[in-house]
Amino acid sequence: MEVYYQFILQNAHFALNIIAALIFFAIAWLYFDSWTSRKGLKASLKWVGFFIISLSFVLNSIYIEQTILINPLLSRDTITLLVGILKVVGYGILTVALLSDHLQERPKIEANPLFSLGFLPMAFQVPVVSYLLFIGALLAIVNAFLYLRRATIGLENHLKIVSAASFFLSGYEVVSLGRLFQTSDIITISQFTSSFGGIWLIANFLLFISTVLFAKWIFGYLVKRIQTQLFMFVTAGIITIFLITTVSFTFLLFRNIQNTQLKHLMSDVGLLQYAFESKRQETLAIARLVAANQELAQAILNKDRGTLREITTSTLLTTKNSSLLVVDENSTVLMRAEDPERFGGSLTSEVIVQRALQNELSSTVATHENVLAPIVSIRSAAPVIVNGEIVGAVIAGIAIDNAFVDGIKNSTELDTAVYASNIRSATTFLAPDGRSRWIGVKEESTKIQDVVLKKGQVYSGELSVLNIPYLVTFAPLRDSDNNVVGMLFVGKKHTEILQTVGKTIELTFLLSTILLILSIFPAYIIARNITKQIS
Repeated sequence: MEVYYQFILQNAHFALNIIAALIFFAIAWLYFDSWTSRKGLKASLKWVGFFIISLSFVLNSIYIEQTILINPLLSRDTITLLVGILKVVGYGILTVALLSDHLQERPKIEANPLFSLGFLPMAFQVPVVSYLLFIGALLAIVNAFLYLRRATIGLENHLKIVSAASFFLSGYEVVSLGRLFQTSDIITISQFTSSFGGIWLIANFLLFISTVLFAKWIFGYLVKRIQTQLFMFVTAGIITIFLITTVSFTFLLFRNIQNTQLKHLMSDVGLLQYAFESKRQETLAIARLVAANQELAQAILNKDRGTLREITTSTLLTTKNSSLLVVDENSTVLMRAEDPERFGGSLTSEVIVQRALQNELSSTVATHENVLAPIVSIRSAAPVIVNGEIVGAVIAGIAIDNAFVDGIKNSTELDTAVYASNIRSATTFLAPDGRSRWIGVKEESTKIQDVVLKKGQVYSGELSVLNIPYLVTFAPLRDSDNNVVGMLFVGKKHTEILQTVGKTIELTFLLSTILLILSIFPAYIIARNITKQIS
C-alpha cells in the first residue's frame, strides 16, 4: 500500500501544481486585461509577477520525487534552482508592484506602522539553491503582509481573501523549506522532511487551501468579463481533460507493469524450483555413484570403518556435499563422512532410507532445527547391492544455505529465501551490519501460511518484508511424500517497480505540461471568436 500511496501523491502533486499554475495564470491574465486599458510599467508589474509565479508551479509540477525516479531528465537540484529563481523573481516583482502602487486610504485613518516594512537581516551562509528558496519564502511572506496592509489600512476590502490566500501560499513556501533538511543526520528530522513525509503533506495542503482561496477570488471577477470567462473555462476544461488522461494513463501503466512483474516472479520462483530439482538430481547421482562402489560394499559387509571413511570423506570433499552417510541393512549408521567419529544410531525413521533398503531410489526435502534457524536440506538414498542382495544404503545430502540463494539472486536480481515451514532458513536479506542474514524470522502472514503451507498453492501478491513493500511469490516446498515442509520465496522491491515506470511518468508529465501551455493559444482564439459572435 505504501507504493500506491506514493504513486497517488505523486500524481496529486502534479495535478495540484498544474491547477495552482492555472489559478496564478488567471490572476495574471486579469491584471493583464486591466493593464491593456492603462498601459505602463507600474501597471505591468503585477501581471508579470503572477505570470512568473505561475511558470514556477508549471516547472515544479514535472518534479518527480527521487523515490520514484533515479535518473531524471532534469535533476532535482536543477529543477529546484530554476523554481527558486522564478519564485524570487516573481515574488520580487510583485513586491515592487505592491509597494509602488498607492493605497486607497480610509478617511481620517492613518497608516498603521505595524504593516510598514522594516530591515530584515539576510546574512546566511547557505548554498545558492537554499538561498533562493529562503528569499522566495521571505518575499511570499512580505507579499502576504502587503496584501493585508492594502485590505485593512487601505480601502481595498476585496483583497482580504487575496491576503488570506497569500498567507497560506507563504506558509506553503516556508514549510517547503523543509526539503533542505532531508539529508539531516537526525533520523527523526530526515524522515519528517523526506519525500511524501509530514512536511511534504503539510506544504501541499497549504498550497491547496491557497489555490482554493485564489480561485474563489478570481472567479468572482470572471462573471463580469465574458471573454476572459470563456478563455479561462476553455483552458480549465482542457487542463481537466489532460489531468484525467495523464493520471489515468500513469495509473494503468503502473498496474500493467506491476502485473507483468508478478508474472515474471511466477517464472522466477519456477527457476528456484528447478534449482532445487537440479540439486536433488545431483545428490541422487552421488548416492548412486558411491553405492555402486564394490569396495564400499565389501567394507559394509566387513564393518571396515577405515575403508568407509576413506571412500566417503574423499567423495564428500570432491562433490562439496554437506553430508554423506552409509548404513547397513538394519539402518544402523556405519559412517558419517562429515563427522567420522560419530557413528552408530539408527535411521529407521527416515522414509528414504527404508525405501533404499527396499531397492528403491528416493529423494526428499528435509528440515531440522539449528541454533539460529532451521536447516533445509535435500537428501537422496541409494541401495548398496552385493550379489543381488541389499547390504546397506548410501545417503547423500546437501544443505540449502545462503550461498545457494545468492546464486539465484545473481541470476534473477531478485531477493530470494528458503523457509522451513514458516521460518526463514536461508535468504539474501542482509542485516544492517551488511554481513549477517535475516534468518530465523517467521512469516506471520496468515494468508500466505494458509495458501502455501496448508493448501500447497503458489501465492503471488504484495507483502511488507522488513518494513519494505515487496511484490512477492511464495511456492510450496515438498518432501518425498508430497507433504509441504517449507516455502520458496522470490521478491522485488515495490519501489524498484515504481522507478521503472517513473521515467515514463516523467515524460508523460513533461509532455502534458508542454501541451497544456500550448493549449492556451487555441483556447484564447476560441474564446475571442465566441465573444465576437455573441457581441
